[in-house]
Amino acid sequence: MSGSSVFVVLEGLHGVGKSEVARQLADAICADHMPTVAPIFKDVRGLVDRGTSLEWRHAVYAVAVLDAGWRIRERLQAGRSVVVESWLYRTMAFHRGMGSDLKLPVDTVELPEPDWQFLLTCNDSERRRRLDQRGSSNSAYWLSRAESNSTKIEEQYRSFGLQEVDTTGLEIDSVVGRLRDRIGR
Repeated sequence: MSGSSVFVVLEGLHGVGKSEVARQLADAICADHMPTVAPIFKDVRGLVDRGTSLEWRHAVYAVAVLDAGWRIRERLQAGRSVVVESWLYRTMAFHRGMGSDLKLPVDTVELPEPDWQFLLTCNDSERRRRLDQRGSSNSAYWLSRAESNSTKIEEQYRSFGLQEVDTTGLEIDSVVGRLRDRIGR
């Protein structure tokens, strides 16, 4: 990383506000908002999301993170800050929380280390209300599976020691303000 560029990761269950917060936070701190799963993975992502193989899905998302790591590193080295709404933590937390036993040698891969890692949380009733309001572009099978394992997924997230930010009852700009205060930008 060069200069004052920062790499910020937002994590959390479906419906906690990651996508909108990531976009607005990136704008607020003059950073690039990058998808973790690049468009080049659209077809293969579609294949695994239409299927029911947890381990294949886990593997594909892990490879997408590896690809994102290279793209993020290039931007950071060019002095540009980056905000992503999911990172390796999501790949690991969601798939392990749903029961994946896939062993990935993540310690053998040099991924960019985030400067700031936040776990966005929200009380369950509000989170589900948000999901109902927006509808979902996710596979109904995977969304249902994630929802039925949400407690296990959150336990996996918490094992990473991410800074928690509760979004319950907050507008997006309030969440962004809290994150900016923590980041110092």
